[in-house]
Amino acid sequence: MFKKKLLYLICLLSAFIFIVACKENRAGENKETTASENNSKPSMANPAATRCVNNGYTLEPIIENGVNVDYLCVNPETGLKCEIWKYFRQECSLEP
Repeated sequence: MFKKKLLYLICLLSAFIFIVACKENRAGENKETTASENNSKPSMANPAATRCVNNGYTLEPIIENGVNVDYLCVNPETGLKCEIWKYFRQECSLEP
């Protein structure tokens, strides 16, 4: 009787391991992307960055710990700088 319970327990454990292994494999299948998906660009531009560039200014990235976190709108003639969303909301000016 003990051998049957042990065999039953081994079968259940094996089935559990098999199911978990298959589930992890399927989860990894969805993570793969094609080259065209990696190169896709957003369909809508950032309105704050667009306003900055359309008004004749340039964008300068704000980098923290090696990661681009935001942009500054820069007047290339005067060197004045303003965070793009503050410029967008007209909370700062780039004119002298």
